[in-house]
Amino acid sequence: MNSKELVKLVCRNETVFLHKDDIVKKEHQDWFLKIILNEFDEENNILELNEDKNVVMSIIDTLRYNSLIVYPNVSLDYLYHLSDKW
Repeated sequence: MNSKELVKLVCRNETVFLHKDDIVKKEHQDWFLKIILNEFDEENNILELNEDKNVVMSIIDTLRYNSLIVYPNVSLDYLYHLSDKW
């Protein structure tokens, strides 16, 4: 697998590796991570987010699977506000 296909998301408490296509190839409207990754420098596959990993993954997986997914210990208020921001 080509390492450029992976994006390293550095969250507050943990690092996550995702396939770039899981974020940018969705038919959803443009959103924060999709816009950033579309303008991403291909040589630099690291994106630092100052957010909790479980909240980030809740948003990403909700969009990936088109169903609300909330990871453990995620505040619904925090999830709502970050989703609205992104």
